[in-house]
Amino acid sequence: QRSFYAGDEMGIEALVLAAGGSLRQLAGFVVYFLISAQLSPWILFVILATTLGIALLNSRKSRLLNAYFIEESRSDENILRLADRIIDSKYAKDIHLYNMKAWLLGTLDSLIGLLLSRSRTHCRKLFTLQLGKQLLILLRDGIVYGYLISRMVTGSLSVAEFILFAGVASGISAWLSGLAEQLS
Repeated sequence: QRSFYAGDEMGIEALVLAAGGSLRQLAGFVVYFLISAQLSPWILFVILATTLGIALLNSRKSRLLNAYFIEESRSDENILRLADRIIDSKYAKDIHLYNMKAWLLGTLDSLIGLLLSRSRTHCRKLFTLQLGKQLLILLRDGIVYGYLISRMVTGSLSVAEFILFAGVASGISAWLSGLAEQLS
């Protein structure tokens, strides 16, 4: 059901679109890599290492989201099944006769509470992954721009070259991040 309503975000269609996107990202990365070959190999290593870290965090995020959606759909099924029974008129006589209203509503509240508790736990994990991703981006950008600024201050890099290499560093990071996102 999720695959049906998700459109091109799941299934074979998503795989085909991701493959095309991955090839495009890879081609852009190669072009930017060739341009950035004039920079220090350490800067390229920092960009590659942090992007690999980001890719690993994205992969973990995808697995976490899939597990959560499976768990959430099971909880939703239980809640909907119980809610249907509560409002179904053929059960009204038994519910009233055996004073089950409070018990059924309490069970429904506990199922909803369990779903909300799992959702909070899931959101905390996603927040931690996103925070790690942003810290890696900050580290990468800090090292790259720090290196470029230091070279510009010492005079081994002109302002025009600084702007060029800053754009190249940003571009290679974007292409790598896009490739990692497509692959995950």
